[in-house]
Amino acid sequence: MLEVSTNRRYSLTIPYFVDLTKEANWECQDSKQTCFLTQRIHLFIKKRNLGTEVRTGEIIAAYSSPNGVKSTQEITGTFEHSYVKIDQTIQDTVDATEIAGHIFSDWKANLNIAGGYKLSSNINAKISEVVKNSTKCSSLLSKTVGTKSITSAAIRREISPDKDGKTFWVKPYVQYAYDIYLSYVDFLLVEYKKSFLGLRKKRHKFPGPHMNRHVFKMPLFSMHVWELLRYSDWLVEEKDYELQVEDPLEVEIAPFMQWTVPYMPIPVEGIPTLYQISNAAFPMKWVKRKGDGWTEEELRLLEQEEYEGSELTRKGWFLSNSEFEMKQSN
Repeated sequence: MLEVSTNRRYSLTIPYFVDLTKEANWECQDSKQTCFLTQRIHLFIKKRNLGTEVRTGEIIAAYSSPNGVKSTQEITGTFEHSYVKIDQTIQDTVDATEIAGHIFSDWKANLNIAGGYKLSSNINAKISEVVKNSTKCSSLLSKTVGTKSITSAAIRREISPDKDGKTFWVKPYVQYAYDIYLSYVDFLLVEYKKSFLGLRKKRHKFPGPHMNRHVFKMPLFSMHVWELLRYSDWLVEEKDYELQVEDPLEVEIAPFMQWTVPYMPIPVEGIPTLYQISNAAFPMKWVKRKGDGWTEEELRLLEQEEYEGSELTRKGWFLSNSEFEMKQSN
């Protein structure tokens, strides 16, 4: 029996939202650690069968019967199966193209422009060129992220008396394509600052809710992967056997052939927004931060020093009457 993977569609977000619940995984923008940035890339993956014939891999077991004797044999095989970790390989390939870095740099360069969250008008063309050049240089990735498992199986076969020579039970493979699309990116700036009359720094987010997305819906590249047809009894006579899949972890990065953009849900359902995630990474009050080993008391002292040295304090603002009179008399 052949177990064939069905075509499917799903989304992949980089980085994973759990990573961004920690302040250390945001990019700090100042020495006082009051301003932080982050960005996520949301990919859409479409898996499809390339329609190629089944290709033969390693031999699991071999059996034969004396010529002219009909027999029934049960063959047991224990074999090691290697398979590609798809999502991790996709992430590594995207990282290698430096797509995220180009988008992030563009966004930071436009932070001070009106609106502050817009990307350049030609960003899509830039990303297309980056991907084109990257995949051209590395059309084949032989070192991918993979893992192995041990499988035991048995088949029972009746061997014809006319059969001469050995029969091999082999690993059968089919090739699938994972079409990778850049669906959208979202980004967020979190800053701790005081209000005009405030003493304590409080969290502020920029831009406002749901204005922090840039939709791309553009194809990036196609990744071709070998997948084992599990629980199969693929038999090949010795004279016909050929090792066609030498390395099942071999992944081919191919130019995109299907330019029809499928439907992509935006935002991805079930994925927390950066506004929600930032609440876990950054408490409302700056002094409640736990980043870099600061204690709440140490942060309070820093704020107090800023407060006492501020222009407003020197003018006597925010002081009680007795405190103000005392300062005036000294």
